[in-house]
Order: sequence, then C-alpha cells, then structure tokens
Amino acid sequence: MPSARNKSLWPIAFAAVAVTLIIVLGILAHRLITEPVRLIEDGIRYVGSGIVEVYQDGKRLVKKLSAPEMSRRFESYLSRGQQVQEMVVYRSERLEYDELNLVRGVSTARVAFLAPVEYTYYVDMSKKWNISFENGLLKAVAPPLQCQHPNIRWERRKEFIDSGYLIFDEEGYLQQLKDRFPAITDSLATSPSYYAEARKQSRESIAHFLDNWISSELKDEFEVLGIAIRFEDEAEFSDIYPSQSNSYIGFIREKR
Repeated sequence: MPSARNKSLWPIAFAAVAVTLIIVLGILAHRLITEPVRLIEDGIRYVGSGIVEVYQDGKRLVKKLSAPEMSRRFESYLSRGQQVQEMVVYRSERLEYDELNLVRGVSTARVAFLAPVEYTYYVDMSKKWNISFENGLLKAVAPPLQCQHPNIRWERRKEFIDSGYLIFDEEGYLQQLKDRFPAITDSLATSPSYYAEARKQSRESIAHFLDNWISSELKDEFEVLGIAIRFEDEAEFSDIYPSQSNSYIGFIREKR
C-alpha cells in the first residue's frame, strides 16, 4: 500500500502536469496566432486587402493579390490618370491600291488609285479589365480590340489612267475607285492578316502600359517577373512580356 508520504505527493505531481500542459497549450496558441508560417504545412491564408499567402511545408511560397482586388487597384490607377475613353494601342500606315481593267473589243484601258491609309486600333477604357497576379506573373484580360475608321490620306493619293482608244470616261471610272475605297479599307482593317498583326503589337503596347503601373504602384509589394495579355474575345494567353520593374527582391519563389 502507498505510504502516507507518497499519497501527499500525488496532488503536487498532478499540479505539475497541469501547469506543464497549460504552458504547452499556451505556446501552441501563441505560435498559431503569431507564427503561422511554422505551423501551416499546406494551405492558403487571407491576410486582408485581398492579399493571399500560400504555404508549402511551412514556407511561404507565394504572395498574390486576388483578381477582384488587383482589378480594383488598376481601376483606381486609371481614375487618377488622364481620363481617356479610347486608349490607342497600335497605329500603322499602309499603302493601299485598287484598280479597274477595262476591255472593249480589242481595246483595253486601266485606271488605278493608290493612297496611304492609317489604321488605328484601341481599347475602350470604360470597359472592364480583369487582372490577376500569381507566382510572379501578372495576367490581364483587356477589353476587345477595336479599330477606328481608317484614315485615308487623300492629299497623298496617286491616280493612274492608261487610256484605250475605244474606251471613254476614264475619269468616271476613277471616281468609282475613289467612292469604293473607304469600304475596302474598312474591310482590310479587320481582315485576319491585319488584325493578327494589330493584336500582337497591341498586346505589347498594353504590357508596357501595365509595366508603368507596376513601377509606380506595385514594385515595392510584388516581384512581377512577367506580364501576359489577352483580349476578352481571345481564348488563351499567348506571349509573356518581361517586366522591367522587377528590381524588388521579394520572397516569391517557384515551387520546386
């Protein structure tokens, strides 16, 4: 049987165990609150203002901004800048040509019209942008690319008339060419070949525009390594443009 002395030690031992348990639980609670990096093995933690931190094996791998919050920041940046309805993202000048070959009997004639045409592509800045950021890559879905009415440089036009001896009113035929020329350039502006080039160049312009935003607003918070652009009516992102603003040495690391 336990001696009287041993019986008197049981309350002391129980109290010591209880105190130890309380201390351990207190330490765990403190670390849960103040040091989640050491305790979160895998998971996502929201830290306010739309910022999300992702953990892997207790290490913070990614700091990213939720898409709605990133888009809101971009809209705020736009509202503080110059108010423009249309942001021109690509402009090109091409030499366009049209002609009529006239045949009457053994006689032929040709009338032709040549003029420089300026094509201007833009995005409507009142439309919604969708911007997200993760793993060093900023992705932007821009409003659809649109084209202004082509600007025909009439003052620099060239007209050609090669007359035939049985063909008359070449000036009238030349006027026909002039009258239909605007419709031709409208069609060319959105033709697959012209539009493909315009999209490519416009994405690059938008990447530069976003990089300026990153430099002025985000570089002290995020290490943006690249920028991917697609238009709303495109299914996939294509090229990735390097950011020139990634002088900030941050903590974003790719998962190995």
